[in-house]
Amino acid sequence: MQYAKPVLTVAAGVQRLQHKGLAIADVPSAERFIRAIGYFRFRGYALPFMVPALAGFAHGTRVFKPNTAFVEIQSVYEFDRALRNLVMDQIDRIEVAVRTAILQELNTAHGPHWYLDFSKQIFKDRKDQAKWFSEATREVERSSHQFIDHYTRTYTSPLLPPSWAVAECLSLGKWSTLYKELNMGKGAIAASFGTTPPIFESWLRSLNVLRNACAHHSRIWNRALPFDPKAHPQYLNHFTNAGTFYMRAVVIRILTNVIDSNHYFVEGLRYLFHAHPEVNLPSVGFAPGWDNDPLWQ
Repeated sequence: MQYAKPVLTVAAGVQRLQHKGLAIADVPSAERFIRAIGYFRFRGYALPFMVPALAGFAHGTRVFKPNTAFVEIQSVYEFDRALRNLVMDQIDRIEVAVRTAILQELNTAHGPHWYLDFSKQIFKDRKDQAKWFSEATREVERSSHQFIDHYTRTYTSPLLPPSWAVAECLSLGKWSTLYKELNMGKGAIAASFGTTPPIFESWLRSLNVLRNACAHHSRIWNRALPFDPKAHPQYLNHFTNAGTFYMRAVVIRILTNVIDSNHYFVEGLRYLFHAHPEVNLPSVGFAPGWDNDPLWQ
């Protein structure tokens, strides 16, 4: 079947939402919002507010539940946007702490250019090390950091900077991959965050996926997320709702507690839920009274 849906103007899109039963009190404001984020993106947030239409409905296969208002969906969108910003801030702190812990372990044991040393079995597989090295080299070469330029102009050997300079050029995904493929030091690194290598490895992968979703403006609210983090034995009751943002939030809370015990994440979540009472807590995996649990105190 060939795709044949027409391109809608902003005004036509808003009118279509009205035909589907969405209450829009301020049409110019709704048009401005749709113009800013797009009709398709808005529909992603609108779908949970819709039900199948009766046979013969002239405006599609779904209609809005009775009394659904445009501003309600708009508020959920703003909640999700603010949640992504909050998460990115926390993962930024985690990323820096993780790479610092990895660097401390490997630099102490093998020197600042360990990633260039193929004589030691630092990685489980030398092919993995070669691949990681190649990708890291590419990121360094693409970098515009002044300290990279200073190194290449000042030193002739080794050809690449020490690992702590390279670290500034690499993403969380590269550190997650590195940790997964390490042959030594994994236990000490995981222990510095109060956990074990299999758990820590799954946490890094899960947070990297979440971080990328946030960075690319993907929806976090009311979505099943891939690559669940493994449960920490001390917090088993917090890892029972697979696919939810809550499980990732628990990992963020545990790790940031280790890093600096800052309560900004908890306070940020409390504020968002208070500012957006129309957001259903289970839609992001949270239960009523979630912040009464000792983990969130």
